[in-house]
Amino acid sequence: METIFGDTFEEIFGPRHIEFIHRTSYFGGLNEENEDKNMIVTIISIWFKKYLWDCKQKVTLPQTRTAIAYLKDKLNSSYENSKKFKDIVLNCGVHIRF
Repeated sequence: METIFGDTFEEIFGPRHIEFIHRTSYFGGLNEENEDKNMIVTIISIWFKKYLWDCKQKVTLPQTRTAIAYLKDKLNSSYENSKKFKDIVLNCGVHIRF
C-alpha cells in the first residue's frame, strides 16, 4: 500500500516535492504555513482514499498506474471546472503534474 501511495504522489508532485508527503500527511494532513499547499495535499489524499475505497468495493487490487490516471483525471476536471480549485493550485507553491 505504501508503495502505491509513494509512487502515485511522486508522480503527481514530482520527486523534488515528495519530501513533505509521508504517512502523517496521508492520514492527518499537512501543517504547513501555506494554506493552499495544505488544501491541495488534503484534497489529493481524499481522492486517493476514494480510489482505494472504490477498489475495495470492486474487490480489485489497487495499482499505481490506475491510481495516477484516476487522480490526474480528477485534477484535470477540477482545474478546468472550478475557479477556486484553479486558484488553490496556482497558489500552493508546488508544481503539480497533471
